[in-house]
Amino acid sequence: MRPLFATPTHPVLGSRSGPRRNPVDVAFDQLARRATRDSHLHNTHVLLFEGGAPSLAAVRDHVARQAAALPALAHIAHGRRWRQVTAADPCAHVHEIALADRSGGRDLLLQAMLEQDLPPHGPRWGVWLVHGYADDEYALCYRSHHGFQDASAALYSVRALFGTRGLDGIEPPKRDRLSLSAAARVVGDLALAFLPAGRVAGLVPGSPGARAVVQAEVDLRRLHALAGATGRSINDVYLAVTAVAVGAWVSDEGVGQGQLHTCVPLDTRLRGETETGLGNKLGMARVRLSDLKDICTGSQGTTGGVAAHSRTDAASRIRMPEYRAAMRHLLDLVPGPVGRWSVRHLLHPRHTAMVTSRVVYPKRLAFGGAPVIDAFVIPSLLPGHLCFSTLSSLGSSAHVAFVADAALPGVDHLARRWTTALTDLEGQRGLVAQQVPE
Repeated sequence: MRPLFATPTHPVLGSRSGPRRNPVDVAFDQLARRATRDSHLHNTHVLLFEGGAPSLAAVRDHVARQAAALPALAHIAHGRRWRQVTAADPCAHVHEIALADRSGGRDLLLQAMLEQDLPPHGPRWGVWLVHGYADDEYALCYRSHHGFQDASAALYSVRALFGTRGLDGIEPPKRDRLSLSAAARVVGDLALAFLPAGRVAGLVPGSPGARAVVQAEVDLRRLHALAGATGRSINDVYLAVTAVAVGAWVSDEGVGQGQLHTCVPLDTRLRGETETGLGNKLGMARVRLSDLKDICTGSQGTTGGVAAHSRTDAASRIRMPEYRAAMRHLLDLVPGPVGRWSVRHLLHPRHTAMVTSRVVYPKRLAFGGAPVIDAFVIPSLLPGHLCFSTLSSLGSSAHVAFVADAALPGVDHLARRWTTALTDLEGQRGLVAQQVPE
């Protein structure tokens, strides 16, 4: 079998230094060193295709052609800066997993990708061709280290490698300029986030060994209907359902204590900023799980509803462009050591029990003329955290994935708890009998 990574142990670096790494990039590398395995900080984008699997050579040729448009894939971390690797071979980043048990279906695919390692030297990304888990279906999986790319940068890479239009037509994100009032709210929220919160019972930083991943598939139109009925966003609905599901898990299985919080990643790219596919440009907002439960259940026009709205104001505030812009300016202004300490401190299990995120895939993704039929994320798992949950969607298809320590009781039922919580919330809003037509 060809080695998983064929570049030299000590890659040859270019003569010029690249852009400076920000505190979030370095902090995720430091978190990886606390984890049991470096792979715990890897995120995977799974693209599904119909038909028989292509050859490994065909995938390597495709990736080599497409990677030429994305110089970020030839960079490595070198101290506090990014440096380009000379004569980088994209083909060395493409691997194959041939599974022989079709009875496991996509669950087998999920577990197979969960612990795949990236090379300790060289650019921290890879593409896996996975087949044999089902008849007439295969997967192409893009995997990268969180210290190398955040979700937006990784999705940019996926579009560069498998988009039918390449990177043409990608508009720069729009963010408002710095607002002093928004900056004050960011500073206040961060100050509160550093107060000790609930903790994960029986876990210590770096403890997760074997991980488990479970997934629920749902029609995104159900979340659209709930968002319309409650006057909230789809992401708010996802957060509320996730808070109910995780809250029930914590209560029934005793895997957490006290008031548990989740961190919600915020894309902090500024207005007109060009995406490069390199590094992390994100902030983190911490929200209490018990407050998130009230996002879609508080009755408007009543005292309870007003209180619920007040407590969940953070969920609304973090969607505001000026809030995200203020977060970015703050990250740019603080000294590197302070920024790195803040990220590690905020994500420490004494302060945050889990991370919840959302990824929306573009529709025009394909390989060799075959369109992607579905896509989802297998998220990372930060040291000491209860779990990491991600809502992925492509068109009307959506997936909610949970990654957690396999030793925790009740992990296998997290996906079922999530779908049950969604159905219950639909019932509260009278949507059970109003199923969205196909």
